[in-house]
Amino acid sequence: MYPTVKLSQQLLNTPLGGYGFDNSAMERNLAFNELAIKNGDKEGKTNITSTGTTIVASVFKDGVIVGADARSTMGNLVSVKNAIKLHRITDLIYAAGAGCKADLEKVTAMMETEMELFELNNEGRKARVMMAGRRLRQYLFQVYFL
Repeated sequence: MYPTVKLSQQLLNTPLGGYGFDNSAMERNLAFNELAIKNGDKEGKTNITSTGTTIVASVFKDGVIVGADARSTMGNLVSVKNAIKLHRITDLIYAAGAGCKADLEKVTAMMETEMELFELNNEGRKARVMMAGRRLRQYLFQVYFL
């Protein structure tokens, strides 16, 4: 058994170089493994499970490229092998999401409808990313604080 409190304190003090689009979770797991070995476990913690969603965005001169993995999990079980994690709001605005799929579907459908109504009511003028972001922020604030 690991001395959990001692390892947790040491792990919290392990410098990881700040947050970035790198393998910081992997670095954390490796740091935990090294601490476990240092504290008496000869093999280290070999049953570390990788969970979560990978969503990546890259900005370039003329736009943004967004990508996501397609695996949806429930704990250690892969529930869906081809999950859609990128959702269209307008032709030029997409949302990438992880977590509760039902919430993501509802919010992106609402945003898609609102941005389409804006474009129809404003003679085809395109909805801007800043406008979609502001509206989404307002909606989530209302829902969160009700």
